[in-house]
Amino acid sequence: MLKEIDVELHGRDAGSVVRLRELPAMVADRHARTALAAIDEDVSGGVIDLAMRCVQTVRKLGPRGLDLLMPFVKGDLLGADAEPIAPLNVRKHIRDWRNVQVLQDAALLLHAGFVVGRAGLDVPIKLQAQIALAGGSDIEIKFCAPTIAAAIDAGMCSYVEANTIVGTEAIYDMLEILNVRALREFADAQRAQR
Repeated sequence: MLKEIDVELHGRDAGSVVRLRELPAMVADRHARTALAAIDEDVSGGVIDLAMRCVQTVRKLGPRGLDLLMPFVKGDLLGADAEPIAPLNVRKHIRDWRNVQVLQDAALLLHAGFVVGRAGLDVPIKLQAQIALAGGSDIEIKFCAPTIAAAIDAGMCSYVEANTIVGTEAIYDMLEILNVRALREFADAQRAQR
């Protein structure tokens, strides 16, 4: 379930290829929340918010910002046969600082790239109104993004799976299933009232 991407480096690292691996959703979320907190942003958006909206602000923190983004860069340096030859050590293997940002961007893309162009669900106005009238609750999960908590709460994955093998896109797929189920239940309830 965790994705990988091969990234060809340029500049002084030309000829080097790094295979990045997506972090499990909970691990990525934990690192994203730390980075978001460092720039005084709401942490509930997790890795999606970090990748899509806040990564440049984190980088403005200078060396500290780069360090906050480094946990996402997990992978291997590949040999000429495209097989791993060593676990990636950015400080040891990367000579051109621009490639650090390239790797960070590619790593965040593994987590959040699926969001671009993803079709949203059409939520009926009546359902939106019912949710608004019911009011939100002040009680919320604090240890992870609400999307991850919803998938765990619905039994779509376990806490351990979200920490080890389930990626961010899979969490969003699970959330879409839950939303479709809720929309179907709402439509059935609306038909039953007629």
